[in-house]
Amino acid sequence: MKKTFLPISVLQIMLFSSCSMTKYFPTPVQTPLLSEKNELKITASIPGDVSVAYAPGKNIGVFSTVSFYNEWKESSTTINSAQEENEKNGNHLVFEAGAGYFKKSDKNLLLEIYGGFGLGKFDIDSKYNNDPINYEYKIPTSKFFINPSFGIKKELVELAFSMRFTALSFGKRTTNFNSEMIDNEELENLDTRTYFFYEPSFTIRAGFKPLKFHYQLGYSHKFGRSYLNYMPLFSTLGVTIDITPNLFKTTKATNK
Repeated sequence: MKKTFLPISVLQIMLFSSCSMTKYFPTPVQTPLLSEKNELKITASIPGDVSVAYAPGKNIGVFSTVSFYNEWKESSTTINSAQEENEKNGNHLVFEAGAGYFKKSDKNLLLEIYGGFGLGKFDIDSKYNNDPINYEYKIPTSKFFINPSFGIKKELVELAFSMRFTALSFGKRTTNFNSEMIDNEELENLDTRTYFFYEPSFTIRAGFKPLKFHYQLGYSHKFGRSYLNYMPLFSTLGVTIDITPNLFKTTKATNK
């Protein structure tokens, strides 16, 4: 039996455990820390995120991100009044895009605020030992968010604290799950409300031009009493490539 699981940290696993699949994985908070026109930043990180940010103007930044997550679980579920062992895979895919404003002071302090939207999907693939049917559940997702950040940007290190506010919605589902599966997976009425979260995060990048190691740690908390199975602690680990106009000028001067 082939087993796959979401490549999240041990701490996340310790803080979060449920028999049903996770409905919301927070994507990385956008903290590009752009500081000049025509600057380009590319960040690739685990568990599964790639983001690109670019400054087309003196104080204007744009970004796009793709995030994908997978988790595997096994459980016992009632099918036709009998207990059946099953394995299930949950898959999340999210595309995000947005824009924002940034301002750098003479003391390497940065203020930025970004907002954007995301479109994605959430799928569950469930298989039972004594049932030949492959059960599937698919539902689209959409989100809007805004996050101000305060940071310090120096040649060897970048630090930032952000506070993101997210509004998450689910669309119309397609599934061959029966009512018992819907109840066991806590999937009923997902598309009847919008879920709101506040998500503080801390980001650090350290290294040299143009390559730095990247780490972000964040916490997600849902407003209100409505229940949703989501990941409260999220983190990313990867690398950031920072391409600035001065970097090209330095390269050309060296070649001469």
